[in-house]
Amino acid sequence: MPPVRRRKLAASIISVILFLAAAVRLFAFSEREETASVLTHYMMGLIYDWQDKPHQALEEYQETLARDSESGAVHLRLGIVYARTGKFEEAAKEFKTASQLNPQDLQSHYLLALLYSSMKNDTAANQEFETILSSLSREEPQNIQIRFYLGELYLRQKKFDEAMKQFQEAVRFDPSNTDALFFIGAICEYNGQVDQAIKYFKNVLKLDPKHSSALNSLGYIYAQQGKNLDEAERLIKEALTVEPANGAYVDSLGWVYFKKATLLNDNKLLLSAIKELERANSLLPDAEILSHLGEAYLKNGEQAQAQKAWNESLRLNPDQKELKVKLENLNK
Repeated sequence: MPPVRRRKLAASIISVILFLAAAVRLFAFSEREETASVLTHYMMGLIYDWQDKPHQALEEYQETLARDSESGAVHLRLGIVYARTGKFEEAAKEFKTASQLNPQDLQSHYLLALLYSSMKNDTAANQEFETILSSLSREEPQNIQIRFYLGELYLRQKKFDEAMKQFQEAVRFDPSNTDALFFIGAICEYNGQVDQAIKYFKNVLKLDPKHSSALNSLGYIYAQQGKNLDEAERLIKEALTVEPANGAYVDSLGWVYFKKATLLNDNKLLLSAIKELERANSLLPDAEILSHLGEAYLKNGEQAQAQKAWNESLRLNPDQKELKVKLENLNK
């Protein structure tokens, strides 16, 4: 036999031995005595798994569980086989059972999160990721990255109080963490604490003058307030040098131009506003951008275009009460 093939065969044998050793360890440390039959079926399942024979592996794991239904590791392996063969509901059931039998083992939660993501069930996936990250943050309270991920997850779930706690903890361990400081400011802005938001965004920019999200957010607040408009324009243009194709930033610039055009009664600025808002909409179709665009169209006397933009905005976000009133008044 050529040496290369001998090495390949040796590696294969070692792999099988490792699989079998894992199986022996699993049952050797069980709290109750396992029968030879249980061990045999589990080992055969591992071997079929290793040989990429999922249907045979499935049968062996099912035989194992018929004799020992309390093994979380076997439920986990069975769930993996179900997932590989497209039986997602069955896989989810097995992963859940595994997590109940081994609450400290996060692997089942991770596999459930991936499974739910592939099934487009974002709510369930987020719950599993939350379980994982919460557990990790308790084990490693000073791990800023874990707290940051957990904070972002809470933000996506609109759990703003929980997100705030995670970002504040991140800042406690690292006062110069600009991203955590930014998100604290963003939550303050969402909660109507605009002065606090401005304070945090300015702090971020002292630490990192090129932090595009803070540049844009501070500029947008000024635009919304209708004050410091020259400074707002400068900030947002600076953000756009970092991310020139960011639709949200382009929208902010268009909104600043609109506010200036309204204040100065400047038609040239109004046309610039429309141009930027149209570009923002092409980059990022969004309800708020379309609402701004409708305002600009209406200011320019383009009522039909304003109505079209606002209708599309409501289609994307039907919960805009003020915009509904504006449309009703437009149609009178």
